[in-house]
Amino acid sequence: MTYQEKQEWASIEGDIEALENRISVIEEEMQANGSDFGKLATLQKELDEKNEALLEKYERYEYLSELV
Repeated sequence: MTYQEKQEWASIEGDIEALENRISVIEEEMQANGSDFGKLATLQKELDEKNEALLEKYERYEYLSELV
């Protein structure tokens, strides 16, 4: 495991948790703003981006866990 991978391994669980928390907040905001279609579109875009980032973190976590 390289130095960069060790650094990433040390912080990846926190990164995943932060993304999961933000996704929860976005989902709550979407429910609270159900009639504001402009706000919903913005939130949906952010939700899609966060879900994609979360998937990448999970894949990276799996890869790094094999190196440990």
